[in-house]
Amino acid sequence: MNKQYVSKENGFTLVELIVSIMIFGIIGLVAFNIIYNQANTFSQVFNQTTSISDTRNVIRLLRRDIQNLSVADISTLESSNFVFTNSEGNEVAYTISDGSLTRNETPILTGVLENPFTYLNINQIETAVKDSVRFIGVTLSTSRNHETVRIEEIIYARN
Repeated sequence: MNKQYVSKENGFTLVELIVSIMIFGIIGLVAFNIIYNQANTFSQVFNQTTSISDTRNVIRLLRRDIQNLSVADISTLESSNFVFTNSEGNEVAYTISDGSLTRNETPILTGVLENPFTYLNINQIETAVKDSVRFIGVTLSTSRNHETVRIEEIIYARN
């Protein structure tokens, strides 16, 4: 007896392989775009949150210094330079230099876009007369990694 063996060939055709590779490629491209956009968004939010946090910390420091300030102890009233003697008798100087805000020559905020200080009288109208200053307006506008943050505050000088 002669038996004939019929061999069945199992496998995929070339067309099936190409179609499956194209489908996996499209799925991979979509997944990559989703992951890339998520990472990019995270980076932007992180940079903005860091900028806001740093700016708020500087505002707190300024508020602490200004609220205990005697107007008679102010020595310099400029939009980029604010110098006074604090309640302990130490001179405190806030200065803008090359986009950096310094306190006693120690940088406390970088990327500052504009001069931060305005001096206001009791009616909150800008003044240049030292004896009439009751409020100090602080506007901190900073930019980091193309993210701009602007925080404004008017601080009352208690003494």
